[in-house]
Amino acid sequence: MPAKTAAGSRRKRCWGVFPPPARPAKCAISISGVNYNLQLVTAQNYLAQGNTVAASNTLRAMAATPPKSPADVGKLARLLAQSGDVTTAVSLVRNNISGGISGNAGDYADQVTVLNQAGLTREAQNLLTNPQLQASSTPTQLASIRNGYVINEADHLREQGNYAAAYDKLMGAMQSDPQNTDLMFAMARLYQSGKMNKEAGVVYDYLMTRDTPDQAARSGAIDVALSSGDSRRAEQLAGGLRQDNSPDRLLLLARVEEAQGNHQQAMTYLRSARGKLLGLQSSNSAQTPTVGGVLAADNPFVGVSRTPTATRTASTYGQYMPWQVSQVSAGAGTSLPGIQRPDLPVETAQTRMLRQVDTMMESLQEKNRQLAAGRHGGARARWRIRYQQADGNENAADLVLVAVWRFAL
Repeated sequence: MPAKTAAGSRRKRCWGVFPPPARPAKCAISISGVNYNLQLVTAQNYLAQGNTVAASNTLRAMAATPPKSPADVGKLARLLAQSGDVTTAVSLVRNNISGGISGNAGDYADQVTVLNQAGLTREAQNLLTNPQLQASSTPTQLASIRNGYVINEADHLREQGNYAAAYDKLMGAMQSDPQNTDLMFAMARLYQSGKMNKEAGVVYDYLMTRDTPDQAARSGAIDVALSSGDSRRAEQLAGGLRQDNSPDRLLLLARVEEAQGNHQQAMTYLRSARGKLLGLQSSNSAQTPTVGGVLAADNPFVGVSRTPTATRTASTYGQYMPWQVSQVSAGAGTSLPGIQRPDLPVETAQTRMLRQVDTMMESLQEKNRQLAAGRHGGARARWRIRYQQADGNENAADLVLVAVWRFAL
């Protein structure tokens, strides 16, 4: 009998034989484990749906009584970081490590990933070089985690605009492991940031034959096609995407629709993505936010208010004083090497995506306003021409025609 089936049978026997007050300790532990796994699955489903707020609330409740296993702690911490709560994720990892090392490098892979994502590379390296961890790990396990560290460093350099250093770091790792798809994805991202769309496209086309469950290679290829102005190829590739209502997928689909000139459909995708990023509820098939069963209005203050970006480090003054530095760095590829301080944390993926959604919504709304104004102005000009021609004033009619022709350009 498989282990999971046997464990399930034991749980059923415990629950069936003993009433709740009389259940042995082993039964209580078993029930606790089932509840924990159910909560974990619930949080993962929230993340898959793009509902990071609900996922974060569920995961924080779980973090109040964290598991003992380093692998379970790492998974919980990784999901917390994915939901945007890096602080709690790092705290979980640190507390687990402080209790002593008990496992191999594979058990601590997610913990190393969380530390690297938080910019705590020195702590991640200290964990990797722990003698007890080294002794209980295989060379393959250690190499896999080292590659993760290299990829994180390369992504960090890329976000700073230091493409040459990122390329050198990735090439060194690829010499040792040329078939590593994670390294290939990192190289494709680097080509994209460096505006080398042709090279990035070649990598993504190769990776599509061995794509990840979230179709990262196909999504990357669509992004490259859009950046290259090839809207037809972007549309063709988008036709092969599986159903995925995560905010990043919805943003990508919105860009595809915009490239086709379908502004209203693009806005629908953006409204849905924004609602998911903010944890707003929906009761319609388009999954756009609703209030009282009616479609919610777009935020009228997007683009006209300056909201400070969420940071990992808060100032004791409640704001940044002249002798302090704003704690969020520029976005990927927006600064030249050597210009930006390397010790600044980069804004979270969720914050960056929300900013991208808001910017695109604002741009589409402006296009719609211009289109409406153009139609209204053209109709008024045509009415004036007919009126003046009926009066026999041909010169005035000619002047209006010139004005309409210029407006159309």
